Amino acid sequence: MNPRSKNRKYAWAALALAAVVGVGALVRAAVPHTFATGDTLAAADLNGNFTALDQRLAALEAKAEPFAGTFPAVRGIGSGGAWFCGAAPTTLILAGGAPTTTAPYSNGFGDIIFTSGGAVGMDMSFGEATSACPLNVCASPITFFLKSPTDQTITIHSYLDDTGAVYVNGMQRAVATAAAMVTLSYNATANMPFSISFMGCSSNGPSIGFQILDQFITTYGLQVDYDSTFHRNGK
Repeated sequence: MNPRSKNRKYAWAALALAAVVGVGALVRAAVPHTFATGDTLAAADLNGNFTALDQRLAALEAKAEPFAGTFPAVRGIGSGGAWFCGAAPTTLILAGGAPTTTAPYSNGFGDIIFTSGGAVGMDMSFGEATSACPLNVCASPITFFLKSPTDQTITIHSYLDDTGAVYVNGMQRAVATAAAMVTLSYNATANMPFSISFMGCSSNGPSIGFQILDQFITTYGLQVDYDSTFHRNGK
């Protein structure tokens, strides 16, 4: 390699490092290796400094998220309210954008439910039977907006009364039968946003039990998509 070309590469690396170290100083990010005049820039030292700064910046970003450490879901009451007559639909509308005057309402809007790493148990009953639907009734869906840091298979066990259903990205994937536990297995792709929804339904009146039995978010190291959950940044 031409000595001048090699020197120029070292010079550019030094300038890049100086810029990053400058940012690190602003956030009080210490680096493992300090260079002195005349030192040789070794790749291991440079990479170590960049890694240290990246870890500090990631920690600062986590602190900047006001809901970091919580595991919220949306109880969608955009379509049908807190309950509706009939069986679990084959699809859910979970759009986060502004509604139109002709489209059905989205179950991506509603109440926020805080869970224990994804696990939660609630009585979804709404009271006495009505003449509108004395038997078949469903509670509004509970939806998690998530991302996975790696490609992995996620398994979740839930109790959704006797005719409830589980959905992935709004598509029905598993159905309850005879008040049995419902098991969902989903192959998540690294860094690709996805949603998982749970709907409790009953075929014998308005009493609806609802449980998600696993702390699946913490178990699989999933990340909550807070922007989609809280409809931030236009989502």
